[in-house]
Amino acid sequence: MATPEQVNVWVGLDVGKEDHFAEVLGDDGERLFAQGVPNDQAVLEELLTRAAEHGVPVLCRGAGTSASNPPALRAVIHRSTVLREMLTAAPNGPACSRPAIARTICPRCRQEIERRARRLAHLVALATTAALALYVMLRLPADRQGRLMSALAVVLWYILVKLVVQRSARELLP
Repeated sequence: MATPEQVNVWVGLDVGKEDHFAEVLGDDGERLFAQGVPNDQAVLEELLTRAAEHGVPVLCRGAGTSASNPPALRAVIHRSTVLREMLTAAPNGPACSRPAIARTICPRCRQEIERRARRLAHLVALATTAALALYVMLRLPADRQGRLMSALAVVLWYILVKLVVQRSARELLP
């Protein structure tokens, strides 16, 4: 299996019920060849073998990346090239400029975002749990089982709020 750094041939596949259409592009976005392909595994394997003659291929299939949309396939190549450069050139080097390309950020920046998200989640969960605990203490049931269930609800509240805020912060923090 090839690593992302090795991929240099991109096979865009426009999938149909009976027939497919493939466009094969080089790493620079230049068309290497294009052809119609019947819905047959052996023929698809031949297509990938032919693409492998030009380098290390990867199959791009799905909305917006098919052979019917070469600009989108070229955008996939660009995103992958940016990601490859970021991962191979300086995996722990200077902070990246955080490009707006589908969350392709360097590992160092991702760790920083994760750290900030954990801290924010802890603070929000702690503050809301303290408020809930105060309310529960003021309205504490008299029986033992009621107090136990209230304490369990407060702990569960902390865990759930922390998870939700951490996930949201991870997505929203710059």
